[in-house]
Amino acid sequence: MATRTADPIIAAVCSHSGQVLVSFDKDFRAIAKRLEITQGTYRQVLHRIHMRCPEPNSATRLAEAIALIENEWLLVTPTTPMVIEVRDKSIATLR
Repeated sequence: MATRTADPIIAAVCSHSGQVLVSFDKDFRAIAKRLEITQGTYRQVLHRIHMRCPEPNSATRLAEAIALIENEWLLVTPTTPMVIEVRDKSIATLR
């Protein structure tokens, strides 16, 4: 998508196409709720990896999290979003 694509459009496209959104933005949870693409409210869900570490560390932190991300992806069901927060010193799955 274009660099300046609005967040709600990004969320809707990722949800409808089954893609995982990787973002530093904190507002995608609220956007998903507003667009009704959250758990149990719609046929699609928004799978997100929320980067909560400094951007210079993000590629390294994502590489360190990939095994966990792949494992969580195996647990995804049609109504369960995969949400992972990658922080500077921790990685958390939100269920």
